Amino acid sequence: MKPILAFDLDGTVISSAAADKAHQEWFSVMAIILGDDSINGKSGSKDYVPDVLDVMQRLTGLDKKDSTDRSMMIKYARNLYQMIYLAELKKEGPAALAPGMLDLLIDLKQKCMLALITTAPEDMVLPALNILKIKNIFDYVYRSPLDKEPSKTDLMRKFIKEVGKPALYIGNEKADGEACRELGIKFALAKWGKHDEDANELAKFNLSEPAQLKGVINLL
Repeated sequence: MKPILAFDLDGTVISSAAADKAHQEWFSVMAIILGDDSINGKSGSKDYVPDVLDVMQRLTGLDKKDSTDRSMMIKYARNLYQMIYLAELKKEGPAALAPGMLDLLIDLKQKCMLALITTAPEDMVLPALNILKIKNIFDYVYRSPLDKEPSKTDLMRKFIKEVGKPALYIGNEKADGEACRELGIKFALAKWGKHDEDANELAKFNLSEPAQLKGVINLL
């Protein structure tokens, strides 16, 4: 069986621009609805989930400490986010792909099975891949349920159980590296766009451009 190469989406296969803009717009919409401009300042937080839950609790009156209410708030919040995200990605189109990524994926597919494992909300991922014109490139696509808090570790564990362990995971965030360390997966840090510098120590490979993956697969 061919080895499995697994990729993150934002910041790895494509730029983080659409996701960043969608996060900003989400908080902007909530600021308008709640009449509170201070909400706009929460959009740049790395750990955005607590802020999202606080805003959704104010908006809906649901209780973030109640597990059922919490799931509902996450679902409502992610529904809005994914619509904004697709609108932003549509403006960029295939130009959002990391430089050289399309040719690389086509080349790698000859030797490997390709998986996309992303914590992006589930209903936006396939439409996003259609916009990017790469839907048929991936053999497996795993994405995050709308009503669950994003967890790369949980998603990877599910993939391993149902498909098998990837030979390598390519991502741009510390959370990607931590998930790989916990599950015994080699991690390559994608540094060709927005990325977490503190993920360096978790990476087996530090990559400055996508083309370097061609050499990496020979070392797996």
